Amino acid sequence: MHKNEFSFTFLMFLTAMSGGLVLPLFSLFVGAIDGSFVLIGLAIFGRDGASAFSRLPFGSLSDRWGRKPLIIVAAGGYAISPLAFSVIDRAIYLLPFTVLHGLAIGCMWPTAYAVVSDMSQVGKRGQAISLFAVITGTGYAIGTVIGGILSKSYGYSLTYRIAFVIGLIVFLGCLGFKETHPKKTIQTRSKSKKLNLINFLNLLKRPILLIPFIAAFACSLTLAMSSTFFPLYGVQVGETEAEIGFILMLTPMLGIIVSVPLGKLVDNVNKIMLLFFTILSSLFLVAIIPLFTSFYAFVIIFSFLSFPNIAIQVIPMTIVVDSTEISSKGLGLGVVQTGIQMGSAISPLLFSLLAGSTSIASTFWVSSLIGLILMATIIPIAKQSRST
Repeated sequence: MHKNEFSFTFLMFLTAMSGGLVLPLFSLFVGAIDGSFVLIGLAIFGRDGASAFSRLPFGSLSDRWGRKPLIIVAAGGYAISPLAFSVIDRAIYLLPFTVLHGLAIGCMWPTAYAVVSDMSQVGKRGQAISLFAVITGTGYAIGTVIGGILSKSYGYSLTYRIAFVIGLIVFLGCLGFKETHPKKTIQTRSKSKKLNLINFLNLLKRPILLIPFIAAFACSLTLAMSSTFFPLYGVQVGETEAEIGFILMLTPMLGIIVSVPLGKLVDNVNKIMLLFFTILSSLFLVAIIPLFTSFYAFVIIFSFLSFPNIAIQVIPMTIVVDSTEISSKGLGLGVVQTGIQMGSAISPLLFSLLAGSTSIASTFWVSSLIGLILMATIIPIAKQSRST
């Protein structure tokens, strides 16, 4: 790994760590400052909705303007939003800053993965994306553990101020980042001017984008529900905030072990079949969560969730960047990550209404059922794609 690659990856590690301090227990934070189920859903929807619907335009802009300007802007958003969270004491006032945080996330990650694609060789992009996901996942996991401990011992305000300091360090570091400009990338950017938001639906007509988009949406819908509502369910069954933080940390942390062989696997096997297995495994594991109340059972379930959690990022993005049909990698990655974040955005709002009217346990089963229905829509598309 060259010096520039190492420095960029380290900055993204810190960015993910900052996210780990803020995101996993955010539903508990909103609830602690007078938030109802509806306000919890709105706050998380504001963040994830902004993240979801901004990834496509930001991915396209990174092809036109370069990666570095967007990375710098996103780093600024990562710093400002947790600072605002640390001083706000009414849930309703959080909403504008959750949107800002979502825009920062939506700007940062499609651009960051495009940087990884620019730096990696053809035929080894699955391994490069997987390794990058390992490192950033580790940062997120460390942030989750530290966030759980700090929130329990010192409160959310200090936790979010630490996230602000980390975000500020990332912002300053990104100012010195040297972007890679291979000839092929420059040519791709000149062509990307013809691609814009109007072409989004036309892009999704291509199976090479539609299949990863639907798969990412279905899987993220279920995984986002579990990460949002498990803290609330965990409190109901007697888990402490530190225990919940530890359990949620297992999924990204064990992704370190999963990602190394996954990267090689993605580069050498049928990616569509691996995608189906990823969705099914996530739906099954989320569906059985309400059947247990034991700390050790949760540890096992969330440990196994490490595979679909990392695979649903690596596989669809590798399908896109390896495809010769997609000339604009930033835009293609934006489409896939839009699917991931649309699921993450819709999930809290949809299932907060369900949890408020029925029970938290029912949300796990309903989300798995919806994911199964969505997965079924991929089958005819995959068959048609294979036949052509």
